[in-house]
Amino acid sequence: MSSVWSRCGITSVYHCTPLHYAPFIFRTRALLSRAALERRGFESRHFRSTSSAADMRRGFGNVVFCATQERFELLEAKLKRGFPHYLIEIPTKQIDHCKYLLCRYNIAKSRVARDSKRKPVLDAKCERYASGLSLPVAIDDEEKFAMLRKWARHTVVLIEGEISLELGVRVIAFSEEDEAMLMSIKKQTGSDLQIDRSDRPYRRCPKYVSQIGRFIESAIEEPDWRGSGLNYDNLLKEIWFA
Repeated sequence: MSSVWSRCGITSVYHCTPLHYAPFIFRTRALLSRAALERRGFESRHFRSTSSAADMRRGFGNVVFCATQERFELLEAKLKRGFPHYLIEIPTKQIDHCKYLLCRYNIAKSRVARDSKRKPVLDAKCERYASGLSLPVAIDDEEKFAMLRKWARHTVVLIEGEISLELGVRVIAFSEEDEAMLMSIKKQTGSDLQIDRSDRPYRRCPKYVSQIGRFIESAIEEPDWRGSGLNYDNLLKEIWFA
């Protein structure tokens, strides 16, 4: 039987991540959930205090988040502010080897949840509640197929634990400068990930770039380093209150 993805004509999913995390990802050639990163020594300060805390509270701390579309709200918001991010494009045939769920809600920002005053209106054909999760998800293949057919533009792919970045994965940069930094990281970490550049316009903010550059230098020089606590929320605070 063909996969859910091929039945829906979806060939890739996309993971959005800050540029300064590239040394960790390129070196391990994997994407890890928050829980998996914590087991490897990354402390809570490594994660965004807003969205990551909400993900944990709602039961989604052990998943890697991907989107079914190349353009989505999280990425657009970061690029609009000039905060360097890049995309990792993963062929869906690699997802078939993983345990994963689908959800039609923005996990961190949704104003409805099972344990809140406003509860989701369940779509019986494509979702139900799983143990420990406060938002409904598609669990079996028929639910996943129904969700992708009806909610494809808004579907979040929730990969359990981690996913290896195998041959065919593509890294997409959004500026010439970001591409050059990613190429340098690739060379210094010995990665063989393919790097391409999007033709979408985006202007980097110099206030972010200087700190991100220092972070990358430390991550390259010390393979066992676990970060300085630099993340989007903390960097915004430093800039606003400097």
